[in-house]
Amino acid sequence: MSNSHILPLQKIGELHWVDNLKKFLLKYDIPSEGISLREETSLIPFGFGDEIRLYYKYFGATDSAEFMYYLCKVKEINWLHASKHAQHLAHHFTENELSGYVLIAESRNADPICLHIDTQAIYTFSKKTAEKHLLFHTFTDFLLIELIQFKKQVCEFDFDSIEEEHRYTDSIVNNAGISKELRHDRLYKM
Repeated sequence: MSNSHILPLQKIGELHWVDNLKKFLLKYDIPSEGISLREETSLIPFGFGDEIRLYYKYFGATDSAEFMYYLCKVKEINWLHASKHAQHLAHHFTENELSGYVLIAESRNADPICLHIDTQAIYTFSKKTAEKHLLFHTFTDFLLIELIQFKKQVCEFDFDSIEEEHRYTDSIVNNAGISKELRHDRLYKM
């Protein structure tokens, strides 16, 4: 593996992160598109923190089968307790347990992926069992892991082993308390 893994940003909100990510996506013929001011305003009631709000502002209308594919479009964002998943999850969780989560994506097998509005961490809820699992501590971590997966897909990241990949991801995101295997299974396993 090359030690020169380069991602276009280290954190949402850092200097030039928008331009750097736009250039990166354009390199792969993925046109980036933000959302309108009206759509951005519609995110306020959901309690989005700066990271996810800024991402949507500049990249929320980007449409790509390879990049942030599972992330909901603005019109699809909903409170978990008011989403199509609520009835099934109500068998396992109380409405109070579901009330602090916003549905921002669905996994490959249609499990909800949600932003917790108080912590801004991202969780998945299992439809098969009464479990929720931490996937990302921040939205920036979600974006960075997505960029790594994308670069692997286009053969720009070639790790010699899964352990090497885990060491690298541990160096750029907070993976404490996260099952990387579960995260990979929910979002990236083909």
